[in-house]
Amino acid sequence: MHRFTAINVGGSSMPLLVTHPDEGAGPFPAIVLMPHRTGIDVFTQDRAERLAAIGIVSAAPDVYHRHALEVPTSEAKDHLVDSEIEADIGAALGVLRADKRVDPARIGILGHCQGGRTGLLGMVAYADSFCAGAIYYSGNVFKRMGEPGPAPFDRMAVIKFPVAGFFGKEDKNPSPDDVSKIDAEMTRLGISHEFHSFDGAGHAFQDFTDPRRGCEPQGAQAWEMTLEFLKRELRLGA
Repeated sequence: MHRFTAINVGGSSMPLLVTHPDEGAGPFPAIVLMPHRTGIDVFTQDRAERLAAIGIVSAAPDVYHRHALEVPTSEAKDHLVDSEIEADIGAALGVLRADKRVDPARIGILGHCQGGRTGLLGMVAYADSFCAGAIYYSGNVFKRMGEPGPAPFDRMAVIKFPVAGFFGKEDKNPSPDDVSKIDAEMTRLGISHEFHSFDGAGHAFQDFTDPRRGCEPQGAQAWEMTLEFLKRELRLGA
């Protein structure tokens, strides 16, 4: 069951998609679900419902809430600011922690595309709050958005939990070389991680709403691997 709620973040009303399992009283593990560049759309709602189906609560923040509704996400995405997104993630975390059906010791973060990048941003900004993280084709992690300061890539030393990454070998952003660089840095930092790269898949290969990019069976395989990772690291059933 999912519902939209609104919470105040820095004086702006932020829509938040909150999805609970249909059965059981919990406490359940939870995920901060970071939307891809088109925001909280059919794809993001589908991922939230799939998580709920296996017993995971999710909260997806609308990082575009500071922009006028008539501004398309294709334009608004170029004006996002990392510190503001960090505040959005913190607000979503606060909602999950206050939810009596959520176990605050079992919260992870997951995101696709732009959400893969902001997912990594959330991992480094709230490293003490998460016990797992999963990122899909997370481009642009080597720069900070909208303001000066260190990029998510440069802040990864604080991550102390397992991370899973899913990438297409035909992607340009992140390219296979970018993925290798992130992989090597996580190894150097001693971050437990597992990266999976798929032949014949480009950017957004799991997005079934985009026939130009969606790619089966790679998308289905990656999702099954994601669920296995989350079940293990969020101790589903504990």
